[in-house]
Amino acid sequence: MNWTTEHDIRAQVLKWWERGEILSSLATGQSIFPRRLKFKCPSSADLSERFEEVRHWVAAIRQSKHVRLVMSEKNHRVLGKNAMPTAGWIESIDDALKLLGKLDEGARFKDMLELTRASHPHLIGYLAKRPLRALMLYDRWQRILDVVGWYERNPNPDIYIRQVDTGTIHSKFIEEHQSVLAELISYAEDSVIAEERKTLYPDSSQFAVRFGFKPKPVRISFRVLDRDCSLIDVAGDEHIGLNADSFASLKVKAKRIFIVENETNFLAFPQTKNAMVIFGSGYGFKALAEAKWLHDCKIYYWGDIDTHGFAILNEARSHWSHIQSFLMDERTLLAHRQSWVIEDSPCNANSFDFLTDDEQRIYSSLKRQTWGLKVRLEQEFVGWNFMLEALELLE
Repeated sequence: MNWTTEHDIRAQVLKWWERGEILSSLATGQSIFPRRLKFKCPSSADLSERFEEVRHWVAAIRQSKHVRLVMSEKNHRVLGKNAMPTAGWIESIDDALKLLGKLDEGARFKDMLELTRASHPHLIGYLAKRPLRALMLYDRWQRILDVVGWYERNPNPDIYIRQVDTGTIHSKFIEEHQSVLAELISYAEDSVIAEERKTLYPDSSQFAVRFGFKPKPVRISFRVLDRDCSLIDVAGDEHIGLNADSFASLKVKAKRIFIVENETNFLAFPQTKNAMVIFGSGYGFKALAEAKWLHDCKIYYWGDIDTHGFAILNEARSHWSHIQSFLMDERTLLAHRQSWVIEDSPCNANSFDFLTDDEQRIYSSLKRQTWGLKVRLEQEFVGWNFMLEALELLE
């Protein structure tokens, strides 16, 4: 039996809710009700051949609450005239909310609409576009509007988020709600400005710089690997963290620089003559690029042997054309076959502008899955003695 049931009716209305259509209509003022349901009823043949089933179906469907059933007479040559539900309608938004048990949610959304119309009527369109996302923030909505209002009065504030003072809002609240605040501020901004900001700073973690706050300073961690090249007088390991400006102003004696992406490798990197090691950060070479003195050093980059590792190497070489890869060759890859794992989301690029011929060949082989499915060798799985031998060959 595929005739419409009370469960089917609720499922249809629930889809309207999940698509945001019901609450959105409250924001736009354009009602979607009365709205006809998809409705499958028994045929004349069913009435003749399955009369008892039809009778029970009619009794059950007529128990449906908050639905207006359209009754029609079915005329049968043996059974005569019988009243049959042939269509169903949801008459109003209240009926839809009652059917779903969501009257409270509807009332909360109406409260949010009133708050928004009173202080930020230009954001009603956001509530129409993202009603369910907004509803999840019901208990915080007034404070979110307060932050948006503060920002509109103080565009491009050039202060740290910690310094925002609305009287009721603390910086942790702003940091915890960066995603929705970015959407709301962008929605309220001139569309050209908003699009420029989004293009320049697409990552949600870039909220501060995207909207003119002072970002947290980038910290560059490095270790001097030769006591003769020490920057400070310390008895133990010379492990230093500086902001980008301070790092750029260093007077460095070491002329060999290793950039590694794995923190354990960074911390364990052995003492090496005339050298220092820098803890990298994926594609984040912008801060390092401010250090002009790096151009006078021999630089080695050690990353994972996978498509992203070579993409990062390519990015690094766009800043320092003389950079050399370290332990990112076919010999290293094949010597550690037992440690291969699968790369979840390989790069899409067919080639890169700054890779050497050998590096491009390995990258292309990884893309073509020459050695197996999405092969990846993470740098922390390279044998330590294997690494030490390779390091000696650089002397």
